[in-house]
Amino acid sequence: MSDRITVSSTIGEAFNFAFGNISAVFRIGWFPVSLMMALLALIGWIFFQPIIMVYGELLTNIDAMSDADALTQILAQYNENMLAAVESIGYQTVSLGYLLFLVVGLAGSAIPMTAYSRMIVNGDRYRGLIYFQFGGREVSVAITYFAVTVLVTIIYIAAVLVAGIVVGIVGAIAAAALGDAGTAVLGLLIIGTVIVAMIFMLWLFARLLIAIPASAIEGGAPIGKAWTMTKGHGATLTLALLLGYILLIFVWIVFFVALDYVVDAISMVLGDPGSQLGMYVTMALGAVAYVAMVCVGNAFFIGLFAGPYKRLTAGDPSPQ
Repeated sequence: MSDRITVSSTIGEAFNFAFGNISAVFRIGWFPVSLMMALLALIGWIFFQPIIMVYGELLTNIDAMSDADALTQILAQYNENMLAAVESIGYQTVSLGYLLFLVVGLAGSAIPMTAYSRMIVNGDRYRGLIYFQFGGREVSVAITYFAVTVLVTIIYIAAVLVAGIVVGIVGAIAAAALGDAGTAVLGLLIIGTVIVAMIFMLWLFARLLIAIPASAIEGGAPIGKAWTMTKGHGATLTLALLLGYILLIFVWIVFFVALDYVVDAISMVLGDPGSQLGMYVTMALGAVAYVAMVCVGNAFFIGLFAGPYKRLTAGDPSPQ
């Protein structure tokens, strides 16, 4: 396979994998994703019930508010209630709950992402209606995903702090020299800095997240290798990541519009949209649709990086 990477080939291969193998993608992902969601809901209810209740109250109040002034009061009350809820739970309990959230979320995501990576790169195939495999490679993928996220976050925050200091100094000089025009210049500098910072973060992710399929194939957390491997391909991968998710969002919009029509049609057949049966059918369809969306989204995400990884390692004697 050629090591040439283009935006169109990267997006096209990811799209074809996620939607062209949708049956296999769903069979692999539905059980670990459903289990992850159930465990996250259980952890949330056990550790964060007061917080969940406060958030629910916020949504209810916002839905019932009459004007913009009421929103300020609602948010102020929400902040007070949230602080009280956290204090009632205890910061240690909140930290433990968050840690469990993190572990379950990483593990639940790593299982299908590892399988999807090996499908794309090695051509592995998985049979059966339930897939659940959690071993060394899945642990490596989870650690790699977490490490890349933390690393990018730290670099991004440091870069934003430095940029903020520079912009502040330049803005102060411009304001002193140009008056009102200097204030306008400062505003443009802030907007420009925010845009550049977001692009920079996306560029870092685009270059480093190729470590996930690398981890699924080779084991370990090959973040350094990912950085070296993607040298000269950063702009292409960044644009593919950005345009790929714009395309995926458009697909989801079409999907949910179609799902809405399906739900309406089922409601008409049942004759009473407000009946318990209609509610259960709607909830079941919504749950299946959400799980399918997560599975396909994970497959598309992995496809954006596993395809380039496969191209860049063509002929590489790395362990398979």
